[in-house]
Amino acid sequence: MGAGHDSQIQDATWHVIQSKTGNAVPVPLHPLVLAILEDERRERRKSGVVDPRRPLLTNSRGKPWTPTGFGASWRTELIRLKLKPHRKEDLEDGAFRATLHGLRHTNATVIANSVARHPEVFGGIQRVQSMLGHLSKRMSEHYARRAEVEHMNRETMLLLPNFGKHPDWLGKPESKKDAK
Repeated sequence: MGAGHDSQIQDATWHVIQSKTGNAVPVPLHPLVLAILEDERRERRKSGVVDPRRPLLTNSRGKPWTPTGFGASWRTELIRLKLKPHRKEDLEDGAFRATLHGLRHTNATVIANSVARHPEVFGGIQRVQSMLGHLSKRMSEHYARRAEVEHMNRETMLLLPNFGKHPDWLGKPESKKDAK
């Protein structure tokens, strides 16, 4: 994901350029994010800085985020929040390991789960593909697979008759005499 410029935001949608694929992914912005952006724009106008190409996401020195710089800041914040130790050697076996890739994966899985559970509402796998910027349907299906299986298994349980009772729609059961 690139640093993002004001010119990439149109009609409350940020057209994010993915660093991995170079594709633009339209990301609708939450009203809270839009309010923050408007505050930033107001501050820029006050200080006389009006440049739609100026990055919106900058580091503490006002420079655009780089993938490695953002990763370093991410690690620093995890340490500050005590979600990660200062040194790798201090990480206990089996301890939670928060990673930026893990955050992305979790986000993709949550989106895929919601869509898979209610495809008629959310538009199916094409929605997952669009929201996550996947080039192939296959990658989106990878994230949605578990949710689809859980959803199908839950529906299957509804199809099972009450244990010990023969459902009428299957016809009359053979008696033990007739079976011989």
